[in-house]
Amino acid sequence: MIPPHVGALSDGFALLRYAKANGFLGAAIIGLTRTALSRYRRLRSELGIARYSQTEFMGKLRAAGFTAERLPRNVEHNPARMTFRARVA
Repeated sequence: MIPPHVGALSDGFALLRYAKANGFLGAAIIGLTRTALSRYRRLRSELGIARYSQTEFMGKLRAAGFTAERLPRNVEHNPARMTFRARVA
């Protein structure tokens, strides 16, 4: 889940740090460049992207009939994002 304060720039830098540490920096730079020049960038700005605080997202999960908890670490490359475990209540 993306918190309200995390933007595309943060995602890009997190990906580059991860790519450098794991040996695919060149491919990541090419991929980010292609994304920046693609229609995705315009669509993202036009349509927006859902961002929620932890409280907001937990409320949405509860309203949908789940019990949930935020995991201590995000499971993907950007530590600024959040990971939740949700179970049917």
